[in-house]
Amino acid sequence: MNLSRLALLATLVAACSASSNPYRAGGTGGMTATSGGGGASGAAGSAVGPDGGMGGGAGGGAMGAAGGRLGEIDAGADADRSADARTGDAASDGGVPSADAGAGLVPIFNGSNLDGWIQVPAGSWSVVAGAMHSLAPARGFIYTRATYGDFRMVFTSRLVADPAAHLPCVLFWGNSPTVDALAGIQVQPPRGYMWDYRKTGPTAGQSPDRYETRLGGPALNDMQWSQCEILTNRAAGTMRFACCQVGTNTRCKGVEIVDFKDPTAGIVAPVAFQVHNAGMIEEFKDVYLESPVADPTTLITTQWP
Repeated sequence: MNLSRLALLATLVAACSASSNPYRAGGTGGMTATSGGGGASGAAGSAVGPDGGMGGGAGGGAMGAAGGRLGEIDAGADADRSADARTGDAASDGGVPSADAGAGLVPIFNGSNLDGWIQVPAGSWSVVAGAMHSLAPARGFIYTRATYGDFRMVFTSRLVADPAAHLPCVLFWGNSPTVDALAGIQVQPPRGYMWDYRKTGPTAGQSPDRYETRLGGPALNDMQWSQCEILTNRAAGTMRFACCQVGTNTRCKGVEIVDFKDPTAGIVAPVAFQVHNAGMIEEFKDVYLESPVADPTTLITTQWP
């Protein structure tokens, strides 16, 4: 193949990679069954994170065995591939200018199925119109096979229904799938309220107020789609959270809402979405993650126009 054909092929691959990520400049928004990371098998959804997989594949170890004994299900058949989460077409810079800080994000949910995720209890989540859709079991959650210490996650979420008027829930820095909420820390999009589900420490089982700096933020409608960003630093024990109402756009300019800092909190763990109480229906889509984080000091969504 001559050089001109190679150049043309590279251009086409770059264009496809860039267009599938709504958080990159010029991205079209939303994953399809064939976009970016390899179709229904979901490139990043089935990839093993930089800190190693959790409960999956030949190397899943004790956590995988424990998950099987507890009746957890691997939500996807292709989830035990061992490619690093930052490799493959979806992780390519794809011709995106280096100034675009969203270029390092890769999809961890493919919009088609739940490959790469584990549900507790089994059958408690589905995919509806390209979004993860909870089926309302109290205290249920769905977590990634891959584990992360430092990460940036950008996602879109909304509350569909809840008799208790609670907010959707994201869990991080918890790695106990047999324990409520992974024994981790919870942040609630889009308002950034938090809860500490760890079993030890001064805020265990309560709001970690002493570790939070609340920065206000805009009035956001829980039942409309909001774009949120979580940025963690494991060594420092910090989590920063920003959200904005995305409306009909593919992305919006985030506003920082809460900073969390507990030097004892950071561990290598999966990320998860949680149903707080019975009857709660929530949805998540366009779930992208960067790990390791190229710029751990900056929230990227607050820089977007």
